[in-house]
Amino acid sequence: MAKIKKVFIEDEKKLRKAVHRDNYIYIILLLICVVINIDMFSPSPRWITLGGSTSVKIVIIAFQILFIISLFFWYKKKKKIIAILLNGEKTKGKITDSVSLRSNSSHINICVFTYIVNDKEYTVSSKDKYGDKGDKYTIIFETNNPENSIVYEHLKNNVQQLISY
Repeated sequence: MAKIKKVFIEDEKKLRKAVHRDNYIYIILLLICVVINIDMFSPSPRWITLGGSTSVKIVIIAFQILFIISLFFWYKKKKKIIAILLNGEKTKGKITDSVSLRSNSSHINICVFTYIVNDKEYTVSSKDKYGDKGDKYTIIFETNNPENSIVYEHLKNNVQQLISY
């Protein structure tokens, strides 16, 4: 059985800043969507002249709605990572299953990691470019809910540097 150690974060403010480091990109994209909508629905548009085509406006609005929904899930994911790191423990887990997805230009493995906490087995799935079945990784799980977990090696380097045991 793997040893379980408490995760310590010395500076919660730095952690939040590191996890949300790329927020400005999404804010800029959201502002671009607002400008597009203001121009698109103004009586005399300056930049977007679609010839009054309603179907093109509907497509643009649908794209923006999908973008906002993805922003919501992205924010929830970041919030979950912070919660796990602030109230987490680490243990060792291993890859028990792997599925390779290929596109024209790249491929990625979706791996299932299995870890044991209090004699109960849990799993977490994550993207992993190089992992093979049986490879060991560090899993950080939420102390009061071991099902909520992340793979330490898949965190950004600036976030990993803030974690101690």
